[in-house]
Amino acid sequence: MTESESAAGANTFRPPSIEELVSDSRYEPWIDVLTRPLITRIIQDCVKDLRGDKHASEASLHAHIKSRLEFWDRVETKSVVNATGVLLHTNLGRAPHDEAYLSEITRALSGYASVEFDLDKGDRGKRGTMVHRQIAELAGADAGLMVNNCASAVLLMLSLAQGKSVIVSRGELVQIGGGFRIPDIMAQSGATLIEVGTTNRTTLEDYTKALSDTSAAILKVHRSNFYMSGFVDEVSTKELRPVCRKHDLLLLEDLGSGAVHDLSKYGLPRERTWSDAIRDGSDLVSISGDKLLGGSQAGLLAGSTEAIARAAGHPLYRALRPGKMALAAMSVTLRAHLSGRHEDVLPLYRLLATDVEALRNRAAAIIESVKQDALEMKVSETLAGGGTLPQARLPSISMVATVDSPDRALTVLRNLQTPVIARVQNDQVWFDLKTVFPDQDSLLVRAIAAILK
Repeated sequence: MTESESAAGANTFRPPSIEELVSDSRYEPWIDVLTRPLITRIIQDCVKDLRGDKHASEASLHAHIKSRLEFWDRVETKSVVNATGVLLHTNLGRAPHDEAYLSEITRALSGYASVEFDLDKGDRGKRGTMVHRQIAELAGADAGLMVNNCASAVLLMLSLAQGKSVIVSRGELVQIGGGFRIPDIMAQSGATLIEVGTTNRTTLEDYTKALSDTSAAILKVHRSNFYMSGFVDEVSTKELRPVCRKHDLLLLEDLGSGAVHDLSKYGLPRERTWSDAIRDGSDLVSISGDKLLGGSQAGLLAGSTEAIARAAGHPLYRALRPGKMALAAMSVTLRAHLSGRHEDVLPLYRLLATDVEALRNRAAAIIESVKQDALEMKVSETLAGGGTLPQARLPSISMVATVDSPDRALTVLRNLQTPVIARVQNDQVWFDLKTVFPDQDSLLVRAIAAILK
């Protein structure tokens, strides 16, 4: 061995034995939480990670182990403060939930639950009976059905045309977040895509010319997160209804956004609603449960009795049907809309209903608590987000912090016990209050103070 190799070997970190590390008193509190076998595997992985690292030390090893133990002590999601100004933030779970909303769901699920048990007959029942009735009532349809998300609902609709063709305007072959593409879903369903028209203009004649013996349906798709203007033209559901009736085709519509009310009272543009689509003659209409509906992730289908029965009887439905927690959450959400109590029950609508003056007063109180010249109040704009209302902007109030390193500040905010998710704009950190609940203001005070130290 050369002198240099000997020196290198001397500098190589030699960790304690695995048994010695597992028995270290600093890890005793974790034994009851994670069990000794899991802690042993975690420590083995940490030692492996640092093996051969000439900069490693016993201190860095223990820091690495602590970090990994904290990771394993988490559940999949963690509650955060959304100060981004995006109401339906896809990366933050879209529509928010709070303790009051969750407590209603918990009451329905405590212990065992009547998921497939008919309490009136005392015998086996059908899953989702109440939710399906609520869907139909809210949409003004004959029947309803729930699956686990809106992509599933679209897949199930298209599967009714398996082996045949479905006609779609080229201007509606959209892709939304996460790589969801209409052509890909179409291919997976077993139906053949027939594209008509152009990106910006599709006429009724384009649809009728595409009809053939293999045609099974026409699909209309909500454009979700983009908007087209200028030299554009599209065919409405109402105009397509007679064509579908004449040729015995299903008229399918993916609304996606989940609007069930006129949103103009909140300063948002009026969005095409579920009941609009049903009145215009669609056989099946899909919406998302966690967008403008304000609930949890789900795909909801409303439509004719015959079309819903075909969807519910399709073998794919078994794979897509929701579990008891999703059903309970959706039932609470739908009941809130049906009773007109959505602003009281659903957190999304409480945020929408908060006016700018209330936000201004909260911002002033937070600034007074922080007492830092580097923090100021500014007028800002909140986005709907979540693949809805791409042009919509709501007036809001933000607190703006001037810091040396905005990126480092965001890291500090994310590592707080309750993470705060803000945004950087013009090299400053912005905290938009429209997406922050009033009972989270004290968390913002501590978070802002942490980055302004």
